[in-house]
Amino acid sequence: MRKFLKIYFKFNIFLNLVLIIYAALAFIASAVGLDFVMHYINLIQDFATFGMAEWITHPIYVSGASLFAFFINQYFHKVSITLYNFDKFREISGLFVIPIFASFQLIINSFLLGIFALIPFVANALAGILLMILQKNNRKNYIQQTLNTNDTLFDPTMQEMSLKIGQLRILKSEGKISEEEFMFHLNNILEDKE
Repeated sequence: MRKFLKIYFKFNIFLNLVLIIYAALAFIASAVGLDFVMHYINLIQDFATFGMAEWITHPIYVSGASLFAFFINQYFHKVSITLYNFDKFREISGLFVIPIFASFQLIINSFLLGIFALIPFVANALAGILLMILQKNNRKNYIQQTLNTNDTLFDPTMQEMSLKIGQLRILKSEGKISEEEFMFHLNNILEDKE
């Protein structure tokens, strides 16, 4: 699952980078008035909205939408980089916010990309959900391992053996028993003869 998530988050980084570049290009073209670039942006909008949103092709709407799209796509680009490095953190909190913010990304990108705005929405929302599932599984495994470790730590026979070995070490350090006697008694304790 980790390798899949690494590949998936790398795809999200690339996808959000492409969206940032497209939004910046749309903003510059609409603000400066580059008609040859605006022609292609309007074609993409017309195709993606099935010709139902011709009012969005006006340069004022394109510049406003592309400015907001630039910043929200930049936010998701940074989120994708953080998620890509998930194994460097013990746990990433606040992942439930990603699908909520992805809905804002869907709304803003739909002005520029129409139906194709669903692709980054699904990709970013799914990224947060998949990492939540992975962290939940990791947490369950960690708790189970901790409980298994604690069972051996609180075992009365193990505690009694530890006490006897500790007493042996004290006797050896005080010089009351020799190395051979220490090893003899240690073997007996470990074999449960003492």
